[in-house]
Amino acid sequence: MSPNSTRFIVFLVLLLHGIGHYMGVVSAMGMKLSRSSSYQSWAFKDQHARILCFIFFLVPFFGFIGTALSFQDWVLPQYLWTNLGLISAIMSMLGILFFWDALAMLFNKVGAIMVNMFTFITIVWIHWPAELFFEEC
Repeated sequence: MSPNSTRFIVFLVLLLHGIGHYMGVVSAMGMKLSRSSSYQSWAFKDQHARILCFIFFLVPFFGFIGTALSFQDWVLPQYLWTNLGLISAIMSMLGILFFWDALAMLFNKVGAIMVNMFTFITIVWIHWPAELFFEEC
């Protein structure tokens, strides 16, 4: 697979993952995506659960979209993509952990966890080799 194809696939996965966080944002706003979707949390029992749910999914919504754009060096500088990706993956994992029912289906939860883990592992341990994606490095 060529570096450009790999870059495009990574860009697309990051972008779609970011957009997918709308489900948590919508749940925090009180709308139901399924019968079981809810902003309720096992950890936060008070009236602040809705606000926290909103924050835990809104940050990765914009964060992963920003990560994808930065990865392609569009709109945001390219050097920001790893920091944005890490922050977004951590916030997304916390959102899933604390607000399990905010995402509509198990498939969404498992997919989000997989992308978050992939993002975290490849940035922290593998260091996503720049020469694989960026010719000018």
